[in-house]
Amino acid sequence: MSGLLARARWPRCGVRGCGAPVDRFVEVRLPATWTTDSHGNDLAVLVGACRRDAADLERRQRALRSARRDLQALTRALSVAVETTTSLRWDLAQARETSNEPVLAPRDAVPLTARSRQREITA
Repeated sequence: MSGLLARARWPRCGVRGCGAPVDRFVEVRLPATWTTDSHGNDLAVLVGACRRDAADLERRQRALRSARRDLQALTRALSVAVETTTSLRWDLAQARETSNEPVLAPRDAVPLTARSRQREITA
């Protein structure tokens, strides 16, 4: 029996290029899709890693989750902005159609061409 144990190959770290013995297992959850409505569509992979690489894998896993949450939040904010812009454009078109008077800018508004010239002068 001792001969078997002497020749047994113990699991090694799953990170490429590292041959250290496995210290612990890390669950890596990879997103199956990056859509905003994907909840729970993760692919879980259990990776054996040495102490150093396990800490790095866990750090990267947290960064991936954070990036995914940020992507979902930014996508929702962009969607709301597009809906608001569309609604405002529709309201403006309706106001122009129903009114016989031209839609005027406020008296203190600066024309766009003047704004760009002011930026060039101050830059």
